[in-house]
Amino acid sequence: MPTAVKHQRELGDDIQVIFVECQGADRDTYEAFAWKMKWMGNAAMWTEERPLPTLGSGLPETALIGVDGTVILQGSPGALGKRLNEALDAEIKKSKQAPEGTPAELKKAWTHFLKGEVAAALAECDKLATPAANEAKEQFNSRMKAKVERLKRLIDEGRRPQQEPQGRDGACEPARRADGAPGGACARQRARSFEGDRRRAGQGGARQALRTRQREEDRGAG
Repeated sequence: MPTAVKHQRELGDDIQVIFVECQGADRDTYEAFAWKMKWMGNAAMWTEERPLPTLGSGLPETALIGVDGTVILQGSPGALGKRLNEALDAEIKKSKQAPEGTPAELKKAWTHFLKGEVAAALAECDKLATPAANEAKEQFNSRMKAKVERLKRLIDEGRRPQQEPQGRDGACEPARRADGAPGGACARQRARSFEGDRRRAGQGGARQALRTRQREEDRGAG
C-alpha cells in the first residue's frame, strides 16, 4: 500500500492507482483506516468493486493494467519486485507515444493528441478521412472519455488531479468544500474543456473548435 501511494504521488496523472476493499468492510470503516494509515489525500481511488478476480488467497495483491486494457502483471507486490517498476515505466512511456505500427500519415494527429491538442488531432483525422484515421479518431474519443470520467470521479470524491491547469496568475486555487477538502474547481474546468472539444469536433466543427479553443487560451493568457 505505501508503495502504491508513493507511485500515485510521484507519478501524478501518468498513472491511476485504484485500491479495492476485499474484506467486506463498509466505506466509512475502510476510509477511516486509510486516513489513519496516511493512504488518503492523493489522487488514488477507492472502491469495493473488483475490476478483476484475485489470483491468490493472500493480501495485498497488485495488478498492473496496461494502456491497452490488458493485465501486464498480477500477484504479490513483494514477489513482483522490480519487475513491477520496470513494467510501470514501460507503460508510462508507451502512453506518451503513438501506438506501434501507426501509419506515417497519422503521426501528426497523434503528436497533437499527446500534446493535449485534442481538437487539432480530431481535425487531422477528419482531413485524412481514411479507415486508419477513423480508427485513430475513435481511440482519441475513447481516451478522452476515460479522462473525463476519471476527472468527474475525482471531483465527486472531493479530490483533484495532481497536475492542474494554470490560471491567469500562473496558479490554480481549487474551490474547497464545506469540510475544508479540495472541491476540484480546476478539475471541473478541465473536464468541461475536454467535453467541449469532443462535442464541437463531433458536430463537424473541429477546425472551428481549434480556433475557439485558441482564442480562449489567448484570453486566459492575456
